[in-house]
Amino acid sequence: METTENPNVVRFRFYLKELNDDAFLFYFKDGKLNYFTLWWLLC
Repeated sequence: METTENPNVVRFRFYLKELNDDAFLFYFKDGKLNYFTLWWLLC
């Protein structure tokens, strides 16, 4: 669990591979799923 600049929003990061920066990011606001996104580096 990661904190964000907003005190009632937390982020969970699930990596796609062990030695990689690619990950799904799940954002929860007030204990409920707000949105999720896929983060990856192009190069």
